[in-house]
Amino acid sequence: MFWGKNTGWFSARLPGYLSALESGDFSAIPWIFCVFSENSNKAKTTAAQALCGALDTMSFDKMVRVDEQMRQTTSMEWSIDWRKYTMESFFTLVMSERERRAVVVFASFNPNGFIRERALQEMHNYANTLSFALLRQNDWVPQVKLAAKQAVNYRLSHLVSGELLSALPFADKLSRSTRTPESKEFSKHILDALAAKENEREFIAGLENADFRTRRICTNALFRAEFLRYDLAFARLKRETDPFLRGSIFRRLIDAGQSLDTVVEQFLRDKYPFNRLLAFRYICEHRKNNALAIAERLLLDKSAAVREHARLYLNSHNGSFDYRGFYRSHMSDRMVPAILGLGEIGTREDAAMLETHLHAEQVSVVRAAMIAVMRLDGDMYAPLITELLGDNRVGIVKTARNLICKSNAPDYARVMEIFKNAPCENTKQKCFSVLLMAGKWKRLIFILNVLESGGEMMSESALTVLARWVGAYNRSYILPNKVQVEQIKASIRNLADRIPERTQQELLFLLR
Repeated sequence: MFWGKNTGWFSARLPGYLSALESGDFSAIPWIFCVFSENSNKAKTTAAQALCGALDTMSFDKMVRVDEQMRQTTSMEWSIDWRKYTMESFFTLVMSERERRAVVVFASFNPNGFIRERALQEMHNYANTLSFALLRQNDWVPQVKLAAKQAVNYRLSHLVSGELLSALPFADKLSRSTRTPESKEFSKHILDALAAKENEREFIAGLENADFRTRRICTNALFRAEFLRYDLAFARLKRETDPFLRGSIFRRLIDAGQSLDTVVEQFLRDKYPFNRLLAFRYICEHRKNNALAIAERLLLDKSAAVREHARLYLNSHNGSFDYRGFYRSHMSDRMVPAILGLGEIGTREDAAMLETHLHAEQVSVVRAAMIAVMRLDGDMYAPLITELLGDNRVGIVKTARNLICKSNAPDYARVMEIFKNAPCENTKQKCFSVLLMAGKWKRLIFILNVLESGGEMMSESALTVLARWVGAYNRSYILPNKVQVEQIKASIRNLADRIPERTQQELLFLLR
């Protein structure tokens, strides 16, 4: 092809590629790299600077994505004979070491195996390239894989500060691969290096790293036989911001037979419900003297699962506990969990008492009361909850929609009225989602009604759903009755200028 003959085709278009890269379009990187196949030292230097800047800001996920993008760019293979280029031909005299390193890194992503192999051999000369050598450890070209193995071994024996930590997410990715049996072996090499005494400072820094993957890998390593640093595990438990990782550390310390008495109270106040459950289970097993008091306290937890487990424990140790009396006594100081708890174990009599809270000013109280009364007497309170679709508070409308969708027979006619009178789009959208639960032909009528009366704000949603309805028509062979046919035809006539002509024809065909 004409641009593969050093005509400067890529160099001439470099400003456009750089502009795309600056806007966050990393798919421009393969085309930027093509500049190195041409003879312009100025363009090569500019490209190297851009690649260096991109490399400094790329996250692990973006790096993996660019690696895949470059190797999938088949036009690069067709237009350029990469085999004849050496790594030195990509460099210019004015490039800094950091810029050369960036060129080497992106060269290791090249679709041509010869370039990947040469880039890996060059990585011996550049610090902080262990991560990228690991990426190629799973390469499908044997020579590239061998070069990657040699680069990994060399970098492991010449580590610089931070290089091991940067490589951990790449090692984790490699450990999950099933392409070659060596994958897990190389991942183990990284963890073994992390366990080495000389890398202890870097390992501790990894436990505090801002990247979740790095923290998770280092935390998992704490429980390997090489470490057994429970002091670090307890310190990490107290500071860990991710709830899932926090819970994982707690469970592993329990499995290791460690006493968690010093942190269990902190875990009982954890924002994540599952962690509060972990703490409660620990107390039930290891601090039984406090378990009944803690269980009673957790009856007022924000989580339904925690409240349920607390009741189960109390039932097994105090079968006469008065739950209704307990929740009623806390209606003044812990109103929301007391209402929810009463809704879970109460009676219809309690529902009548809770009804007054449906008109409270606090959204959280109203939502709790809505959930409670629908649990205690859903058939009785469904009409009242339906009316709350017209409330002007977003949280209440959302809860009303969810509860109505769970009920057996929503009042679609009333929901349609609320839709027509609703002043805001949020309420209309929630009503529309309820209407879409109707049967096949009723749903179509509601979609057309929404198109007629919903205004511009609902047109796009209704047209999208209408197209979906037509596409799914054959999944049900229920036929419309005569009244429904006339309603649908009338709506189609009224919406002739708003429904695409093809959709109109398809609908009329179905009604024939």
